[in-house]
Amino acid sequence: MLWIALQFPQLAIDCISRGHGETLLSSLPLVIYAGPAQRPTLYALNSAAREAGLKPGMALAAARGVCGTLTALPRTLDKEESALQRLAIQLAQFTPSVTIDQASHGIVLEVSTTMMLFGGIAKLIGEVRRTVRTQGFQALVGIAPTPMAAQLLARLTQYQPSTRMCRDVGQLTERLADVPLVLFNWPHETINTLATLGLTRIKDLYRLPRHGLQQRFGDTVLNDLDRARGLAGDPRQYIVLPENFTSGREFLFEIHESERLMPFAETMFIEMEGFLRARGTATPIVVVTLKHGRNATTQITLGTREPARHATHWLRLLREKFSRAELAAAVIEMSVCADQLCPYLAETNNLLRNTPVNKQESVSNLMDRLAARLGEKAVYQIEVNNDHRPEFAWRKRIDTNPLAAASGQIRQRQSHAYSSAATSSAITARRATVGRRPSWILREPRALVGSDVPQYHGPLTLLTGPERIETGWWDGKPVARDYFVAQNPQKEVCWIYRDYRFGRKWYLHGLFA
Repeated sequence: MLWIALQFPQLAIDCISRGHGETLLSSLPLVIYAGPAQRPTLYALNSAAREAGLKPGMALAAARGVCGTLTALPRTLDKEESALQRLAIQLAQFTPSVTIDQASHGIVLEVSTTMMLFGGIAKLIGEVRRTVRTQGFQALVGIAPTPMAAQLLARLTQYQPSTRMCRDVGQLTERLADVPLVLFNWPHETINTLATLGLTRIKDLYRLPRHGLQQRFGDTVLNDLDRARGLAGDPRQYIVLPENFTSGREFLFEIHESERLMPFAETMFIEMEGFLRARGTATPIVVVTLKHGRNATTQITLGTREPARHATHWLRLLREKFSRAELAAAVIEMSVCADQLCPYLAETNNLLRNTPVNKQESVSNLMDRLAARLGEKAVYQIEVNNDHRPEFAWRKRIDTNPLAAASGQIRQRQSHAYSSAATSSAITARRATVGRRPSWILREPRALVGSDVPQYHGPLTLLTGPERIETGWWDGKPVARDYFVAQNPQKEVCWIYRDYRFGRKWYLHGLFA
């Protein structure tokens, strides 16, 4: 087995500041405080606060005296746990074996069965780092055959950046020998007692009798040492992916421009893409909610003709929505929700080319963007209507709920794959009929001069016909026509007909390309 451990030394700060921009953070001293209400102390600091002379453990009152522009926020464990949970769900796109270590606020992934799918351990670590970085977190990485050893190596990189990987379980005892004991999640009393005895590194405990060590410090110390070296089992409880996706951001300041919302939306859409990849699904509908005040909210519904999961596509649709209207009021919170999931249809490759066949996908994306900019009713599709009259042989496809209809069509297409043969034969028959029709049909038939020999840029020579179309008596729009294919002296091929209901006049109805 091979484990990747992620430790987050600035988790409390990252949960608050991510997405607000490097320029703002570099000029704003920000600290997270914890401890008793009578005398809170600094728990975490950003770089600007450290440059101002503040240090962890300093009293909050003293810190305000040192830095007059200090922004101090209380530590919220719920936000940290929620951020870890959402990040772990996103990392499940790399392996289904993801576990959260609540004691150390870290994430551990077992990747021995999936790393080759990503091109090896080096490329996989690069993808994991990129995913964590796009979410605004700073992470320390360790790799080892046991989860405990991987966590220790990850914490050790904060002091020795070159030591972070061990792939051979037989080398764990040697590689962990110089790891400080303070990196274990042991009580402070245990760490202090060991330091008083001159025991500061793991190798110092190797020389001690196991029985005496167990009597003095209990089972925890021995069990952790054995789990780290692979001498004892270390079962972990893997996360369970939720049935839908929800993510939100609370802002440090009120946001008045929609453009400033885009970085937050991008991180949430990337998070959603990771969730959808982990579940092997896509979604046709995403709801973005903007909170303006205590009770005022704005909901923006984004929909696609085909289920999608790429963050860039959803971000473009949201940008189109924002370009149509101004924000109703200042935004203090933003959330993204996707609760309609369906199986993802992966791209297929052409047998004659090395490039993916994504022409249909690009057309669908274009329709989604046009619908987001112009409105759902402004973009429609044309479908064949069962009518012999050419002017009624097509119609607009109007859906009462276009977004829901899109997802319903995809599910129906996936669940009724057996109907593809019948659909193919119907398309073949339709093409045979359409082959005798011009590609350009006039909106209104044009009357032609001449009773015996019709004229259109000269006399027309009849090539084929007649084709009788006599129908429509039941809806009050009857026709009785004989259609011909004709050609004029300029070699233009026309589709004309003689109407027997109005004095046997000739009409031009279309032109062949």
